[in-house]
Amino acid sequence: MFPVVLRKMRTLIGLLAISALMPLSATTQAQTGYPNSWGWNYEGELGDGTFLERLKPVSVRNIKNVVELAGGYAHSLALDSSGSVWGWGYNEQGEVGDGTYNDNGLPFQTKMKHAVHIASRGYHSLAVGFDGSLFAWGDNTNGEL
Repeated sequence: MFPVVLRKMRTLIGLLAISALMPLSATTQAQTGYPNSWGWNYEGELGDGTFLERLKPVSVRNIKNVVELAGGYAHSLALDSSGSVWGWGYNEQGEVGDGTYNDNGLPFQTKMKHAVHIASRGYHSLAVGFDGSLFAWGDNTNGEL
């Protein structure tokens, strides 16, 4: 299969990054540093403070100056320009990084404050620190961490 244009969207002009989440959601980042998301939202993975499905992009709340995005099964991560990592959405394995196992409908600033890159897959999350250290949190059922 090859990528195809599904639909042109004027609201995505200036797109810098996109992250697809497994159940059918997406989060994008524009040049403004404010992310938008749409799709399923049953676990709060859109970060708009609700658990309602969105067919059109909505603003991710409580976060700005985003420079990188990552998406797991139904959770999202964002890295801001100061090096702070933010997480929201599905959190049954602690993949959001807030120290709980509760789903979060809004972005929460994790204790990770000196990151340069982030990644996420399935039910775990990763960050690379300023000094090159690798940090991981979430599910470790198959040695992911």
